[in-house]
Amino acid sequence: MRRRAESWAMKTNDDAHDARKLVKKPRLAGRYEVSTRTVDYWMKNGVIPFIKIGSKFVRFDPLECDAAIARFKINPEAKRRAARRA
Repeated sequence: MRRRAESWAMKTNDDAHDARKLVKKPRLAGRYEVSTRTVDYWMKNGVIPFIKIGSKFVRFDPLECDAAIARFKINPEAKRRAARRA
């Protein structure tokens, strides 16, 4: 029984490590359910951070991109409060 718990803990640690792996543009687009052109637009406008080595080698850190995208989250409750004050 103990071995199962240890193997589960190892998988959990591996999952955390996998989250820090850099991903390619198509995988990032799939993560957010957008096109690769949208990812290009985000890159061009500085919405998401990326790593570029050479002329074509581009990779993304999913956790950093999640944090960047989270900045654009709109809180509907805050919008309602602001509308009531106006």
